[in-house]
Amino acid sequence: MACLLAGDVGYLSQWSKATGAVVVYPFYSMAPEAPYPKGLNEVIEVYREVRAGALGFPVSRVVVSGDSAGGNLAAGLINRLIMDMERVEKKGGRSTSARVCQLPDGALLGYPSLCLNWSASPSRAANMNDPILPFGVMNLVMRVYPGKSDVLTDCGISPAIVNDTILKRFPKTFIMVGGIDPLLDDAVDFDVRLRRCGVGGELKVYQDLPHGFYSMADILPVAAEAVTLGSEWLVTMFNGQ
Repeated sequence: MACLLAGDVGYLSQWSKATGAVVVYPFYSMAPEAPYPKGLNEVIEVYREVRAGALGFPVSRVVVSGDSAGGNLAAGLINRLIMDMERVEKKGGRSTSARVCQLPDGALLGYPSLCLNWSASPSRAANMNDPILPFGVMNLVMRVYPGKSDVLTDCGISPAIVNDTILKRFPKTFIMVGGIDPLLDDAVDFDVRLRRCGVGGELKVYQDLPHGFYSMADILPVAAEAVTLGSEWLVTMFNGQ
């Protein structure tokens, strides 16, 4: 049985129907009441439980998915799992913890938030008035989610800054983003690094779409096309292609 972890109900129903996968929709604590890393830790715990059989049946393949902040959590989860594996390998393969588990079989990231810093990238400057993610909202997130400034160099909160050694171990990763999204440059940069590290997958840029376009599928045909493309990518990952 295949399993899809994370996402929003609106498009997840379409993806579940297309793939036959069981959807796990984790709820997690949010900032400012619960800054990083509480939410990420909770999502990782859900993932580990799913892999351990908490659904009542064995899962053959698991794909993690997330859009915007969910994309941040999905990529951060993979980073943390790989880092756990590396720690075990440095001890000669002897694990002192039952918490190390298998990586996802793929990842689908929709307009992900990958770098929580103040980098004045061209897309951030040009699209600061994005209808879903304007500069004011980005500013608020960067102030309240980290909790403290010394975590901004942590690849759990900013997955894009992870080193190539970890990136090389990523599962097949598919990314889609809007061409007028302030996070466009971060997504493109992350995709370039993944492909240079030999990771399979694809990047799709929808030139005329802003941030958060999954939620616009009912009113914008091109956004509906993006959700359909997500179904196709998921089928590819679940089939091991």
